[in-house]
Amino acid sequence: HKLEEQLLGKGKKPEFVNVNKHKLEEQLRTFDPSRFGNTSAPAAVEEAYQELTPKEEADLERILTTCNSSIGNAEAFTDTLMEQLDSLDMVNRMTILNSEKEVDALLKTMDDALSELNKVDHEMETYDCLLQEVRDAVEEMDDKDKQLRIEDENYKRLLEEVESLVVFSPFDQVKCLCACLQEKLD
Repeated sequence: HKLEEQLLGKGKKPEFVNVNKHKLEEQLRTFDPSRFGNTSAPAAVEEAYQELTPKEEADLERILTTCNSSIGNAEAFTDTLMEQLDSLDMVNRMTILNSEKEVDALLKTMDDALSELNKVDHEMETYDCLLQEVRDAVEEMDDKDKQLRIEDENYKRLLEEVESLVVFSPFDQVKCLCACLQEKLD
């Protein structure tokens, strides 16, 4: 709106030359804003409207000046916009094509990283297996240690019992048995 006033003068409206007024009026009469999910069309337009940034305003002014500061010939204006759109599309396509090498390099880097991750995962599994073997060995040693303690405790009790019997028994054989048990403990 500001740009329109600046270029055409205050209170003047643009004149559209190649637009059928009857068709436009008919479309405005049959316009149904509820088709767009909102029954208050002016409120929807106000919400959707955003002021132009200074850069956008300068670009629009440049476009309008290339069309002789009037939009009298809508086809010429549309052609100008289409040429600029085609130019931008071409630049966009060229950028995409030129970035193909970077995309390939990125994909290769990602593949390399995935391969390295698989190697690390394999090494972790190997270490986990080794640690499980160590755990099993430690548990086995612990079980053997418990068995040795129990065996030692049983020998001590047996020795005490035999010694108590030796005190009451005059037999030399019992003394010999005690000596053998003592050697076993030492």
